[in-house]
Amino acid sequence: MTITGVDSRYLEAISGAGPGSGRLRFLHGGTGSPVVLLHTVRTQAEHFQGLIPLLLADHSVFALDLPGMGYSDIEPGASYEEPAMRSAVIRLIEQLDLQNVTLIGESMGAVLALTAAVSVPDRVRRVIAVNAYDYAGESQDPVLSLGSSCRASSRPGWARRSQGSNPGPSCGRSCAEGSSTSPA
Repeated sequence: MTITGVDSRYLEAISGAGPGSGRLRFLHGGTGSPVVLLHTVRTQAEHFQGLIPLLLADHSVFALDLPGMGYSDIEPGASYEEPAMRSAVIRLIEQLDLQNVTLIGESMGAVLALTAAVSVPDRVRRVIAVNAYDYAGESQDPVLSLGSSCRASSRPGWARRSQGSNPGPSCGRSCAEGSSTSPA
C-alpha cells in the first residue's frame, strides 16, 4: 500500500537498551508541526491511510508501527505490555528530537498517547485519544495510573475547552495535583 507524499523509514535497533529498543518502522511525510499517529493492536501505521493525506499539508506526520506490529521488529522475549510500548513511542519522539508534538492514538494507541504525554510533557503539545483502551486491573505503574486518571477526567467540555490549548501537560499537572476533573 502506498500513501502519496509519505515514505517508510526506520529507527535502527539499539542493542541491549531495554523495552522498545528493537528496529521500529514509521511512515513520514509533510512539513509543519509534528503529529505522531499511534494505531491499535494487530494493525500498523497504514491504519491511518485515510487520515494521513488530510494532515500532510500542515503537519509533519509520523505514523509508527508499534513494536512487533506492521514492519517493526518482533523481538524474541520482548514485552508488549503498555510500559514497553510507551518506551517505543518516547524513543521515536526523542530520537527524532520532536517538539510541540500532537499525539493521536486509537484504542491501545490512545492509551500510549496519554501515557507518553505524561512521560515527556515538555515535548507534547496536545493529545487526541480516540476510543482509549482500558487496561484491566489496577496498575502499579504510576504513569499508566496517571494516564488512566486523565482519560477518566476527559469529558465533552474538556475537548471544547482544550482546543488551541495545551491539554497534554496540563492534564498531567491537573492529575498530579489530585484533580479528578478537567481544569475550568
